[in-house]
Amino acid sequence: MTNYRKSFFYCIIFQIIFSSQVIAQFKSDFKVKPQPTWIKNYPVPKLKKEYDLDLVLLQEEFQYNDKTEEVFRKYYYYLNTLKGVNQIKLFFFWYEPEFEDIKIHNVNFHRGKKTIILDRKLHIEKEIYEKQIGGTLYANDGKIKIFFEGAEQGDIIEFSYTEKGRQPDLKGSLSLNYSPVNDKLRGISYTRVLNTKPISFHSINWNPKIIYSKFDQLFSAEFKIENDKSVAHFKVPSWYRAKKEIYFF
Repeated sequence: MTNYRKSFFYCIIFQIIFSSQVIAQFKSDFKVKPQPTWIKNYPVPKLKKEYDLDLVLLQEEFQYNDKTEEVFRKYYYYLNTLKGVNQIKLFFFWYEPEFEDIKIHNVNFHRGKKTIILDRKLHIEKEIYEKQIGGTLYANDGKIKIFFEGAEQGDIIEFSYTEKGRQPDLKGSLSLNYSPVNDKLRGISYTRVLNTKPISFHSINWNPKIIYSKFDQLFSAEFKIENDKSVAHFKVPSWYRAKKEIYFF
């Protein structure tokens, strides 16, 4: 089972018996490429009157195609204050370089009625981390960092990319564990899953309304979550799973 929830802006590395170190760091040759044709285009988010955050996650999208082994992600961030502008100077995300390829689709500023495309103004770096247990190498992790300049208060920043590939032992059947709730979200989170066979799911701590359909001879399951305030995190026993999760199979 693979958990596709990856950290976006904050990463805390706990070092107990394992270690991780950078073994390669270089400017990447990534080029902005069109998004996959199977992607569903959801409405661009609209601003509300007020927000309680300096940097606001207006919308996030997670789309998974088991046939093509692709995960598509899109985010819209609103720079509500000058402090919010200073909080976002880059995007970064992790991936598995042995199994996954990355395609970056866009980094755009939406400024009023204008859309400013930054594809030729991006500085993209790639880092490879060597992971060890007890001094023995067991895996490499990749990190993509996308730097940009010129953002202003009031801008909406749009960012999307695709991961392609899976670990060999996960090929052949749908197995996806996902937690769609983000405490920074002040809008809608869209989730869509495509598979060659009918899709089933099991949810924890909630009962999502799943919409089933067909797309290009594939079975589709999708849902959305709306949130306009901080998600309450109550103190619970360590064994209790408090967050909302969904498992597709």
